Amino acid sequence: MNSRGLKNDSGFTILEILVGASLFFLGFSILVFLLSRMIVNYSIDDISTANRIASNYMETTIATRDTLSFTAFEIENNVKYQVEKTTQMDNSLACISIKVKRHSRIKVLSELYYEFSTAENK
Repeated sequence: MNSRGLKNDSGFTILEILVGASLFFLGFSILVFLLSRMIVNYSIDDISTANRIASNYMETTIATRDTLSFTAFEIENNVKYQVEKTTQMDNSLACISIKVKRHSRIKVLSELYYEFSTAENK
């Protein structure tokens, strides 16, 4: 028998397939890593911005002893945030809660709570 007739030169060798698969998975894992880092950085920026907004509203509330509840919107870095300030009055105690979330999202990014007496000092 002729050995030339049995040899098939078409297709890839197992080594070529392994090298190609390795390069593909290496590139894919780098892409997944970069995308996950972008998502984490994006949410950290959201949380820090929400904390700053909530702190500003709470400082204003404490300074003015404001006991009104409201919903407001703030735009920071082209992102719209919703601020919900709720007040509960119990005798001479006011309980203030400020929640900040991205507009049209359910997850609260920042929440601050403060109590103060509404009785006049004599």
